[in-house]
Amino acid sequence: MSTEVATAEALPPDVVARINLRMPRRQRFVEAYLICGSAVAAAQRAGYHGRSVRRTAARLLTVPEVAKAIEEGRTALAERSNFSMARAMSQLQEDRAFAIRTKNATAAVRASELMARMSGHLVDRLDARVQAVPFRLEINTELPDLALIEPAE
Repeated sequence: MSTEVATAEALPPDVVARINLRMPRRQRFVEAYLICGSAVAAAQRAGYHGRSVRRTAARLLTVPEVAKAIEEGRTALAERSNFSMARAMSQLQEDRAFAIRTKNATAAVRASELMARMSGHLVDRLDARVQAVPFRLEINTELPDLALIEPAE
C-alpha cells in the first residue's frame, strides 16, 4: 500500500467539514482512515512513522475525539451515498425478482437469504463442538461412608 499523505481533496468537502479535530495530524489520520479503511496505513499517511506505528494506530482508534470523528465521517459518507437499509432491501427484492424471471434459482435463494440475514431472521451459528481430551480419573477410596451422612432437607 502506498504511503503518500492523504489529502482532504480525496474526501468530499461536506464530509471533511464534519470532521473537525484540533490536532492536524489526527485530522489527517481520520481522513486517511475513511479513505483506506486501514488504521496502520492511515497512520502512515497522516505522518506517523517508526516501529510503533501499529501501536499508534490502535491507540488513535481508542481516542474518543478520533472515534467520534470517524463515526461522523462514516455517517456523512453514508448520507452522501444515500444507501440505507431500506434501499438495500429494495435492491435485493429487485434482484430476487430478476433471478426468478431469468430462472436462476441459486441467485433467487441467495437474495432471499441475504434479505433474511439483514432483517435479523437468519443468523450465523457458531460451531462449538467439544473435543475429547484425554484425562485421568482417580477415585479416592478413603471417603467417609455415605450412609452416615444425613440428607439435607
